[in-house]
Amino acid sequence: MIHIVLTRRYAYTVSAYLASSTAAQAGPVQALAYEDLFRRSELPRGSYVLTDFDRLSETRRRRVDEIAAVLDAHGVRRLNRPADWLSRRELLDRLHAKGINPFRAFRLDDLPGDLRYPVFLRLENDHRGVRSGLLNDRTEVEAASIRFRKRHRRRKQPLVVEFSDTADETGRYRKYGAFCIGGQIIPRHVFFGPEWMLKVPVLHGEAELEEEWAYVQANPHADRIREVFALAGLEYGRIDYAVVGDRIRVWEINTNPMIATPDDLADGARSETVRLFAERLEAAWAAIDTPECGSAVPLPRIRQPLSERLRGVRDLVRRQT
Repeated sequence: MIHIVLTRRYAYTVSAYLASSTAAQAGPVQALAYEDLFRRSELPRGSYVLTDFDRLSETRRRRVDEIAAVLDAHGVRRLNRPADWLSRRELLDRLHAKGINPFRAFRLDDLPGDLRYPVFLRLENDHRGVRSGLLNDRTEVEAASIRFRKRHRRRKQPLVVEFSDTADETGRYRKYGAFCIGGQIIPRHVFFGPEWMLKVPVLHGEAELEEEWAYVQANPHADRIREVFALAGLEYGRIDYAVVGDRIRVWEINTNPMIATPDDLADGARSETVRLFAERLEAAWAAIDTPECGSAVPLPRIRQPLSERLRGVRDLVRRQT
């Protein structure tokens, strides 16, 4: 059994996958919410994929790290651990230092004199994309930051990220997505569009479909993607990136990505791409799966803060009403 551990609010990433045709060959995969994990005194054996670290408080990440250490001590297969994980800012810093990304990211109160404009704003702990348009100088950055704080009332400062133009000679942008599962790299998609911010495919004609099919078949960037996951301290997740010349530029790694949706095969034009992804996914799950045989793994008793206990009671009441 493979347990994908995540925050309850974002458990739809696994539930949508399990409801999809892609999951028909998934094998024994299930979701386990951290909110339930923290109440357990033991865990069945199997394989555990720990995710959603950027959505956990520091206290909860420390708790997950203690549980990961217990799983390791009992010889239980585990992918990802908070102690090894890098935040978005830390990952972008490391990728720039290693020469993989030409762009940098800074917090608003730590902008260097040689900041390369244009830049844009985004948060360090969400996956909703950019939070501003392109900003051309310090005055525009400060104005955008003020608007952001008024709109969202966020205590955390947004990151200021240098823009890296990845358009081809026709002005089209591409966003590549690929999964890593225990060291196996599985290409997922290529999104095409006329704008630099791409969350969904905008252009999907015959030429785009053929290029995507060639990409998922060839898996041309597997070695470089595997290197990036190692630098990020992760064994599971989806990387989003672009390609300029023969080099990749990494936007982020999502540890709790959407795997598949119920209508994945509805578009017949992409059915072969989806089927190939499903076959590779099945092989990757099988490679990390371990049976639930043997004695359960005892977990250390961890006293929850009162605020978390009350939140758990509220969640329970809400689910029962």
